[in-house]
Amino acid sequence: MEISETSVSVGTPITFTSCSKNTLSQAWFFTGPAGAPENSQASADLEFTQSFSVPGTYEVRLYAYREFSFTGELSISIQEIVVF
Repeated sequence: MEISETSVSVGTPITFTSCSKNTLSQAWFFTGPAGAPENSQASADLEFTQSFSVPGTYEVRLYAYREFSFTGELSISIQEIVVF
């Protein structure tokens, strides 16, 4: 996974890119401070932009699957970003 920035201020857009090879489906998930609306958001895009509205540390998870419909061999990438 590539993340354009790993430390940003609230509201600054971050670009997330899957670099997974030989995968046909992927899912991105965020876990951050309690009550952050981003905790309930996800994406299945190869690349997308997201901004965060609550300061804190967020864990970004990318689940990449070798087959369509989120099946087959699974690869998981995890990275943290800090929003201030």
